[in-house]
Amino acid sequence: MGRAVEHPTRHASISRRSFVLALAATAILPLASCAPSKIPQKGMKGKRVEVVLPYSAGTGYTWTCETDNNILELQGISTVDLAAEGVAGGPLEDHFVLVGKGAGSVRATFRLSRAWEPTESDETLVCSFSVSNDLTVTFEGFEGKAYKDCVRMS
Repeated sequence: MGRAVEHPTRHASISRRSFVLALAATAILPLASCAPSKIPQKGMKGKRVEVVLPYSAGTGYTWTCETDNNILELQGISTVDLAAEGVAGGPLEDHFVLVGKGAGSVRATFRLSRAWEPTESDETLVCSFSVSNDLTVTFEGFEGKAYKDCVRMS
């Protein structure tokens, strides 16, 4: 009867393939959290709105926000580096903080573009809000690509 003989190069090939797949998964997993999935829910309320938008470092692209500051005021922007320590060019998030300033309806337009070459194909997210007399902000909906948990109310 024949005896099973292991072929060393076959196992090495499988090991290399597993290594390459593991490496690819490690590179792609951080970006998966940036993929559109759970959409912000209409009707969320709070005194403070935080819009969180992902992008990649080193591309020249950044998010900007345009809104009517008489109704919904942009109070601050911060950037969070999601890359492992010492790794350049990884994923980033921009956090835009807005608060109600006066009663009314308003749209906040967020645009991912390069400052030196804006184009019509730039990624855009438009969020609609209403602000009541007590300055409570209500999320009314969005147009464009929304990211998981991109609108947070507190």
